[in-house]
Amino acid sequence: MLNFTWHGWQDVTVGSGLDLYASAGGGGNSSGGGSWKQTAGCFVKGAVVGAVGAVAVGAVAVGAVSLGAPVAVVTEVLAGAAVVGGAAIAYGQKSQTH
Repeated sequence: MLNFTWHGWQDVTVGSGLDLYASAGGGGNSSGGGSWKQTAGCFVKGAVVGAVGAVAVGAVAVGAVSLGAPVAVVTEVLAGAAVVGGAAIAYGQKSQTH
């Protein structure tokens, strides 16, 4: 049986994510006594923060193109930001202890 265990939340910022790990046993909340309502609340909070961040990035990109920035340049900047963000997430996951 596959169980999903929630590990502690980081301070919520744009681009932060859920710390969810799959394991082949155990279960429950490692931060002590969390309920499914707390888990759902954290999930919703993360989804809302992610959606707000996506809307903000999209608005900036559309605004930049509207002001005359070449689409290729805006795309390259967004791709660079995605690489930096992905590297930051990978580093953060690597530095956490399980």
